[in-house]
Order: sequence, then structure tokens, then C-alpha cells
Amino acid sequence: MRRLSNSCLERIETLLNKFTSVPSISGFEKESELPRTIADSVREYNPIIDPLGNVIMRFGGTGKKILIESHLDEVGFIKTPIGFACVGSIADEQINRGSITVGKDERISYFNRRYEIKGTTVKSPALDNRTGCTALALLPNILEASRDEIYLAFTVREETTCEGILKVFRDISPEIVISIDSAYALPYKSNRWQVPECGRGPAIQIQGRDFFINEYKLIEKVAKDAGLPYQFEIVDSVKGGTNMSALVGQNIRRFQVNIPVRYQHTNLSETDIRDIEGAALLVSALVKNICS
Repeated sequence: MRRLSNSCLERIETLLNKFTSVPSISGFEKESELPRTIADSVREYNPIIDPLGNVIMRFGGTGKKILIESHLDEVGFIKTPIGFACVGSIADEQINRGSITVGKDERISYFNRRYEIKGTTVKSPALDNRTGCTALALLPNILEASRDEIYLAFTVREETTCEGILKVFRDISPEIVISIDSAYALPYKSNRWQVPECGRGPAIQIQGRDFFINEYKLIEKVAKDAGLPYQFEIVDSVKGGTNMSALVGQNIRRFQVNIPVRYQHTNLSETDIRDIEGAALLVSALVKNICS
């Protein structure tokens, strides 16, 4: 399978820089400019922004109905008279006034915006999950000729209530859901987990909170057949929640492809843009396989 061109790698870096520069705290996405920023980046595919702030586009034919999603929200803070209350899961040592910007309303607050790139390594806040959003933004150009009914959704509130994916799922009723999120990455320490490395390809997640991917071997076969690098992310079943956690009990085929991110939910996480490229290529190859 072909690799993306150097110009596409430059587009990945440009999109990631743009997406991470706009704070969008979970539950307060409508107050941010990120849904509009994302919609503008794929405007040729006529995206819509629903009342919650989900950004959705449809293309392809009338075959199998496939939803590919990635959450656009990030963890953050609400300023109170005595400090900062966390929105989402943030370690206590990250609640540092020097690394937090208080928003214009003097309430909604977020990690200071900072973006660094050296080679293919990017350091920035909000890489969970602007990496996935960047991979998702590449897919229309790769999949637009599909005979199947493809929906791409940049969803809200994954870090808190998962209301975004639930609304999109109810509105679309897909047969297949592919979620692109960020993976725990080394040097994350666990004596039990299998944790991927940045720069060695996207990670196939086998289980997470309330879900199990029973077709993970198919994703691996697709990666091997396409000559794409891949890794596994295997964490305890009460950890590693994604939007798939909200779809427990639904009669769907489900697939989880993640992009390794070091130091998630901190003011300066890290990723490798080659893994974003790899995730887009792996998901597109998976769609072509399950729809052939």
C-alpha cells in the first residue's frame, strides 16, 4: 500500500498545529472555535456542526454504513475562588497555575498553548486527541470514492460524558464503528500492560473500559497485508476508555486504532507525526477490507 507523500506529511503537521492551538475543554466545545476550525479544514466535503458541536460529514455510496470517529475535546479546568477544578482526568501535579491559562470568561481554563516540532516529534498540549482528529481529516481524500456510506465524526465530550458519540450513533445507526484515539505510550510504566512506542506505528487496542475488540486479528492482518507498521495497546479492562466504552451492548462491528502519545493529559504531551499517517492508512485499508 502506498505511503502518503511528503506534502501530505506537511499537511499533517499543519493540521496538528492548527488543531492543538485552539483550546476546547470537554463539555465546553460550543464555547470554543475548534468545531468551526475543524469544519473549515474539510469544508470541501460539506461538514455540518450539530447542536452539541460534533463535526460530521458523509460521502461515498449506499453500501455498508460505517462511522469513523475521533473525539475533539480535551481535559481542562474550571477556575474557582480557591483554585482549579479539573474537567476530565488530570494528575494533581499538573494543576499548576504557571501552566494554565484562564479563559476570557475567567472560568473555563486550559493548559497553556505551546507547540514544538523536532524532526517528526511534536510536543504540545491536547494531543489526546488532536492526533486522532488530524488522522480523521486525512480520510476524505483517501476514501471519498468508496461505494459504502461513510460518515466521519469529530465528536465532543469524550473526556466527560460521551454525549457526543451517543448522539452521532443514534442519528446515524451505523453497522460498523471505527474509533481513532490516542494510546498510552512509553515511558508509561506498568508491569502488566503492553504499551506502544511513539514512532513505531499506530496501536491496535484490544480492550478498554467496558469493551473488547474481538476482531483485532483482522486489523493486524490488514496491517500486514498492506505493509504498514503496527503495535498493540493492551491495558487493564477498567482503564483505556474511549468513545467505544459508551457503545457497550450495541450490535455493531467495532474497531479501535490509536496513535501513541506520551504524557497524556499534561501541559506538554508528545507524538510522532508518522504514527498519524500510519493510523490514517491503516483505517483506510481496514475500511476497504471490511467493505470488499
